[in-house]
Amino acid sequence: MLKIKDTIWLRIRFNNEPGTISEVKHKYIVIDVNTEEKYVELIQLDTVKPNKVYISAKRSNKLIKPSEKDGISKYCYAQLDNIFMIECGDYTFTKGKPITDGLYYDLLDEYRHYQETNQISDNKIVYISLDELINLNQ
Repeated sequence: MLKIKDTIWLRIRFNNEPGTISEVKHKYIVIDVNTEEKYVELIQLDTVKPNKVYISAKRSNKLIKPSEKDGISKYCYAQLDNIFMIECGDYTFTKGKPITDGLYYDLLDEYRHYQETNQISDNKIVYISLDELINLNQ
C-alpha cells in the first residue's frame, strides 16, 4: 500500500493529450491516500531541462532543488495544475526514497493553494484504474 510522501515511478496517460501514453516513467509523489474512495492522489515531477528552464518558472509549477534527503538528484518541478489519481489496489510500484516532512508540507500547501485559487480544466484531471495502470506499466 502506498503512503503519503512515497515517491513512485510510472508510465501513465498524459493529461493534456488524452490517450497519449508517456514513453518513459516519471517520478510522482504521493500527496494523498483516500482509503474511503479508494484512490491515491499524485503530483508529477519533471526534470528541468537546460533548454526549457522557463517552464519551471511558471506559476503552475514549483521548482524543487536537488536534495539527497528527499532522493531528488536534479532540479525538477512539481506540476501544481494537474490532478493525477490512481485507483488503490494490489500493485507493486517502483519506489524511490520518500520525501521529507518539510518538502511534503511545502508541496501540499502550494498544491492545495494553487488548486483552490485557479480553475483546473477537465483535461488536467486524470483518473487511472488499477487495470489500466498495470497495463501501462508492464
